[in-house]
Amino acid sequence: MQFRYEFDPQRLLPFKVRGDSKKSSSGNFSDVICVDMLAEKQTKFELSLPETIPVAHKTLRPLDVPRYDIHTEWLREAEAHRQLNGINGHLVEGIAAYRRVANSTANDTYHIVLEWADGGNLFSFWNKDTEPQLDGNTARSRERVHLLLKQLCGLAHAVESMHSMRTGTTTSSIQSTGDLSECQHGDTVVTPTDGSSAPAVNVEAPAEDSPSQARHPGPANLSPDSQDARLSPPDSAPRHHSRRASDAKNWRHGDIKPENILRFTGGDNLAWLGTLKLADLGRAQQHDLVTALRSTI
Repeated sequence: MQFRYEFDPQRLLPFKVRGDSKKSSSGNFSDVICVDMLAEKQTKFELSLPETIPVAHKTLRPLDVPRYDIHTEWLREAEAHRQLNGINGHLVEGIAAYRRVANSTANDTYHIVLEWADGGNLFSFWNKDTEPQLDGNTARSRERVHLLLKQLCGLAHAVESMHSMRTGTTTSSIQSTGDLSECQHGDTVVTPTDGSSAPAVNVEAPAEDSPSQARHPGPANLSPDSQDARLSPPDSAPRHHSRRASDAKNWRHGDIKPENILRFTGGDNLAWLGTLKLADLGRAQQHDLVTALRSTI
């Protein structure tokens, strides 16, 4: 399934910036805002959802620093999401990556669309309430310890899945419940993934629009169901259509910190913790061998 696209600057895209300016964040390499996306223009989420859905719209910054190339950075992060989508429920899912092609390469802009974390990140969660989270209410304290251990276990499995490119069916669904033993490694179903779960965006242009005039010839359909939306083929980059255990490459996140662990509450404002997911693959690096098999010499 295609994940990376190129668009002409005049191409109409199915996004609308939200009025809530608080739903945004900035880092050293990118800016992220929450935008509303037309639900019918994507295939990641069920169409029974409202007309629009909130998604995270990430824009990479064109930094003037040594050894930084925004195009290369975008390609790597997009490829990381393409390969890792669906591999573990505690990894943030990518919806699509797109590049807006300007008349000058220096003016191109690079974007990645991701699922939106409605609960913010773990760092803000820690700082919003300085009171002890375990108190005299024994039952509530026991439940919170149980939920926290399950989420930490899920995050650990997500990192292991990245390192070995395996799919683990742990307690990964939002607000998952059940016995903590489900998170034990011995009870985890581990199978190679074939990449079929990677999502795609179905971005359609108005009928009067002309095809995108990108710099690379040979337009291709944006999605199997869209005949009027066209774009240039993605830039050449390693593509792994089959991720068998024998030929899969493995990923290292490279920037795990509380700010990059996001909370998903499923719209439940009363949720204490929600589901924790590892985000921001901008520093991710790929390796041919799993960590345990690589020589450090």
